[in-house]
Amino acid sequence: MPAVTTGPPQRSEQMWQALKRHIIRERQRKKQEQEADAEEERQRKERERQQKMDVMTLGETREQISVLEAELSQLKDEKHQLFLQLKKVLNEDDNRRRQLTKEASVCSEVLTSVSNYPPAGTNVVHPQMFLPVPIGSPLYKIAAATPTHTLLPSVNVRIPFFINFQLFHENLSW
Repeated sequence: MPAVTTGPPQRSEQMWQALKRHIIRERQRKKQEQEADAEEERQRKERERQQKMDVMTLGETREQISVLEAELSQLKDEKHQLFLQLKKVLNEDDNRRRQLTKEASVCSEVLTSVSNYPPAGTNVVHPQMFLPVPIGSPLYKIAAATPTHTLLPSVNVRIPFFINFQLFHENLSW
């Protein structure tokens, strides 16, 4: 009897092609599923990161608002203090003007009654308020052309008044 060999059944060429297409489709489907899962995971992580940024931004915005409100309150207080100071200065100035006009009127009345001077009018100013400055007088001395000492070279330089004043007093002590 002939020996029967049992082996894999002979498959036709069509069957092999169908199996190959099926395996390739399954691999592509799995690959697409993995890519879709990876994309979904990436989008989920991006949303979480964006949410954290929004929460941080919201917290920072709240903090910035509180800082700005505190600064606004401080500036309002400063404005109030400056306004009070302005009112005080204006009141003092007004009182000083009243006092000066009162003193001027008293002085003009005294001058009129004592020495029979005619009243000077409304432009009377307190005598200590105005000191006339002679026109053309220098405000500081110019140093002499010849040096008074030999330590420094002779240079044509204007010396400020306070230095001239010190030199003048030093020369007096000799």
